[in-house]
Amino acid sequence: MEKGRKYRARIVHLSTADKVPEEFASFLRFGAFHEKRELQDSEKVAIVQVVGTESYFPIFLERNTRENVKEILSKYQAELEPASLLTIRENLKDKA
Repeated sequence: MEKGRKYRARIVHLSTADKVPEEFASFLRFGAFHEKRELQDSEKVAIVQVVGTESYFPIFLERNTRENVKEILSKYQAELEPASLLTIRENLKDKA
């Protein structure tokens, strides 16, 4: 990948943790383990896909702020598509 170029990313699922489809459940569990947090069934989460890949990662919406989301995306060299970015912003704990 070219330096400075970002992957596009999009939300493929948004729900509470207990409603995440089985196909994304392992990504959700791994994300919680990686953050050293216990997964709560009622916690709102977005499953994000790096477009053109089979790579997925969770964004725990009740745990993160806009700045945290920027850091998460930066780790993956990813940038959310506009509609996904709007959805994330509307569901974060720091909506203001």
